[in-house]
Amino acid sequence: MEGVQVLEVTLQLKPCPFCGSEDISVIDWSTDDENPSYCGWCSLCNTEGPINESKDEAAEAWNKRKIPNVQYAEVLVEWMKDPEFKEEYTALQTIFERLVDKIVEEERKRGS
Repeated sequence: MEGVQVLEVTLQLKPCPFCGSEDISVIDWSTDDENPSYCGWCSLCNTEGPINESKDEAAEAWNKRKIPNVQYAEVLVEWMKDPEFKEEYTALQTIFERLVDKIVEEERKRGS
């Protein structure tokens, strides 16, 4: 993002939960002096964290951030496409299929 003002913070920022980059900063997202707003920001994939009123709160929020299930699934799907992880993918696929079978079996027992 052009014109981003990177700020100093006391906390060490965790890597980006989406791309893994360690090039993370807290940026000033304020439009005026009366309503300060700051967020964590990944310079590689441009992911922004939650908006907060202080730099340190923005850093804390970034470090506590979790990947929403949909985004986690997208990241996992991309990871599984990598030929280097074919063996892991096959093992996970087997586990998922067994889990789905187990869930279906339990639902049938309950009459759902």
